[in-house]
This record gives sequence, C-alpha cells and structure tokens, in this order.
Amino acid sequence: YELQGDGTNYGIHINQNSNVTIKNFARIDNFTFGIYANNFAPAITNQIRNNTIGENITTTGAGIGLDNVSNYNITNNSITISLSNTDAISIINKSLVDKIENITIEDNLINVTASGDEAIAILFSNNILIYNNSIYLSAASGNGINVDFGSVNISENTLVGSSTASNVIKISSNNLNATVSNNNITVSGSPIGILVDGNYTIVNRNIITAYGTGNCMKITGQHGNYLSNNCNLSASGPSPASTRQGLVISGGKNNTLQSNDFYSNGTYAYPVLIFFG
Repeated sequence: YELQGDGTNYGIHINQNSNVTIKNFARIDNFTFGIYANNFAPAITNQIRNNTIGENITTTGAGIGLDNVSNYNITNNSITISLSNTDAISIINKSLVDKIENITIEDNLINVTASGDEAIAILFSNNILIYNNSIYLSAASGNGINVDFGSVNISENTLVGSSTASNVIKISSNNLNATVSNNNITVSGSPIGILVDGNYTIVNRNIITAYGTGNCMKITGQHGNYLSNNCNLSASGPSPASTRQGLVISGGKNNTLQSNDFYSNGTYAYPVLIFFG
C-alpha cells in the first residue's frame, strides 16, 4: 500500500487506541505527519514497523510523531526527511500531565538532509530505548539524536554526521540520567560526535572518529557525567585541523573520565582540551 498526501494533515492518525499495528506500507509521503499517535491509551504495545516514510514530510512535521502516548515499538522503518525543520521521529509529551514512556526505536534506517532537521527528537519522555539504528545526518544546524527532559538508553547505533550539522548525539541541558553506549559514530565536517550538556549522563564504550573540524565529544556546563572505556576517540583525518579535539570540557563539575582512548592531530588540536570562561 501507498499513501500520498497534499502536504497537510496525517497519513495515519492513531487517537487513543492500543493494540494497533501499522506495517508494510511501501510509501507514506507528503503529509505534515506520516504517522501520528496522540492521547494516552491502555498499556498494550502498538507496533509501527516495515514502513517507508518520506521524503516530502512538510516543514515542522515528522515522519513518525508520538504525543502523550506510551508502549510503542518503532522498528525496521526507512525514513527520509528532505524539507527543513522536520523530524524523522518525534516523541514529545506536550500535555505534561500523563507520562510518555516505554518506547523502543530499533533497527530503523533514517536519513535527514535539510536545515534544522533532527533524526530522533525526545522531549519530556521516559524509558526510551534507541537501539541498533542507522542514522545519516547531513542537515545544516541539525541533530541526529536530541534528548531533552528524558530518560533514554542510546546504544548499538551507527551514526554518520557530515557537512555543517550541529551534533550527532545531543544530551541537552535539562536532561538527567541518559546512557549513551556502544555506538559507532563517524563525523566529517564540523559536527560534534556527542555533546553532553545534561547531568548524570553515562557515556561508555563508544567509537568516534572525526574527519574535519568537528570534535569527537564535548561536555558543557553541567555536572556528574561519567565517561568510561570509549575506544579510539580519534579526532584524526587526512590532514591536521587546529580546531579538532578528542574531548572538550568547557564547564561543569564532578565529571569523571576513566579508561578512555583519546587521540588528536594538528598544531593546536589536543586529545583533551579543558577550558572555562
């Protein structure tokens, strides 16, 4: 089946329903939201799997949007976003009354290319697992995974950020208790591999390689973060770059670094750069 819209509304709208499966759509495109679910439903898991969504999901919309719902599995979908300020997957609790929790995002292929796009955006959500996805980010000023006010486990993903994208993974300043582990991240151009601006984030066993002027990892302005056993954190490349660092710490307190492997090349490039001000 295919669903083709006129640039507005929803391709599929799930409103206060549970035990719903949406699968095997060859194309869902040219809507504000390809698939949209809202309003809290009973605790029976809904499935969104094996669908192809995009490329023309309209600006400020999302390929898959969840608002004030829980218990969803989003698996094996292919999502392409090519219009600006649009999310591939958006999980946002707008009401702040009911919880949005128990969401699994697994084995999806996501490609975002336009200015301000985000592959996965999480806001006011708990117990979110983002596992084994392939995410390609070339959107100017965009983020691959952006978590704000969320309890999230981000693991075993392959992420590629290029061009002038902002961050491949961003843990925002209001966030508590995120885990980022066992991801393989490649950065070319100016993005940051992992930006930690939240509190009590665990970052371990990730492999990050940077080509260009971006930094592998950056910690800014918060505290209690723990970085351990991240292997081959290499800000390397075909030629030295003075602004490329393995790890930048530019604020915060009580952050812990243990058993990491940092490398950098370039006249003013450092494996670890710490500065405040």
